[in-house]
Amino acid sequence: MSNPNQPPYMQNQPPGQPPYAPYAPPQGTQPYQQPYPGQYPQQGDATGGLIPYKNPLALISYYVGVASLIPCIGLVLALVSIVLAILGLRAAKQNPIISGRAHAWVGIALSLFSGFYHTAIIVFMVITANSR
Repeated sequence: MSNPNQPPYMQNQPPGQPPYAPYAPPQGTQPYQQPYPGQYPQQGDATGGLIPYKNPLALISYYVGVASLIPCIGLVLALVSIVLAILGLRAAKQNPIISGRAHAWVGIALSLFSGFYHTAIIVFMVITANSR
């Protein structure tokens, strides 16, 4: 027996049953499960490409690569940035959803430039100090 005042999706409900809503998951299914620690979710999002917060190693490599341009501490920071970038690239290869490859490569490029620049300055200072 259907009631004309009920919505169409509830008209064929057996008596005594809770109402079925079209947006509710079917009964007997498991709700969304959170990923285990160390497990990344299997879907991307809109901000993952701009700021790879799911790949902190690549993001930190990028910032340390920029900081490696600072004189005096740049050579040490360049080495740290390269190591973090390699680890970030490995993480992105294992799970492509976390992205961050561009940040890791920029961190490597800045670190290499900074490393060569600081090494050239040190060599130049040593040569000019010995020529006096």
